[in-house]
Amino acid sequence: MVKQVATPPRAAPGDVLVIAGHHVGEAPQLAEILEVIGEPGRGEHFRVRWESGRETTIYPGSDAVVRHAGSAKGEAMITAFVDELSAKHVDYTVVPHPRTETARAEAKAVGVAPHEVAKTVVVVTDDGFIRAVVPASQRLDLHKLRMAVGTVDKPRLATEAELSAAYPGFELGAVPPFGGPSGDRVVVDNRLAWEDEVVLEAGTHSQSIKLHTRDLLELSGADVADISAD
Repeated sequence: MVKQVATPPRAAPGDVLVIAGHHVGEAPQLAEILEVIGEPGRGEHFRVRWESGRETTIYPGSDAVVRHAGSAKGEAMITAFVDELSAKHVDYTVVPHPRTETARAEAKAVGVAPHEVAKTVVVVTDDGFIRAVVPASQRLDLHKLRMAVGTVDKPRLATEAELSAAYPGFELGAVPPFGGPSGDRVVVDNRLAWEDEVVLEAGTHSQSIKLHTRDLLELSGADVADISAD
């Protein structure tokens, strides 16, 4: 089990400051930190360069998150993830593997069939984020998802900027079906629900979790529906 870090690393030049949008679907603002001024808890602020190229000085608020350059993003989150599983007496296995960037590659690295890997796709609606979970062997059908959740607006895939702002503890593309920020609705494809066990990424692309599907459904409070493309 990964040891939890007591205090997060201090911001440094080269890190990225992510300021969340204040409305669902609103893209966050990103800025490269050029200089750290002051001490943490004592008026620490940054000189930054925005995506437009403009340089300013900013005192970050509660809506700001520092993404550390070169950090092992997701390490602390997987600690919290497995701690939650242990506290709830859930049987699970942590499976370290070479870094992967796709769910199919994860299946190959772990040594399971793609239909046994739970791929989480984050979708944006007017009502908030939905974590749609489908087998790695399938693609998400947004029309089916819309019908399953009963939204009147047309759902769309979350952008990388939105993912970074909404799930700062997870690596991009490694959002799990549960854990992290609360309030997301979760929908699991019925093909995946038939499996006895599934493998999923838990915030990092270099470690996976294997657990019983029934535990996945219970922990995430998921609805089960046909949401994979035919």
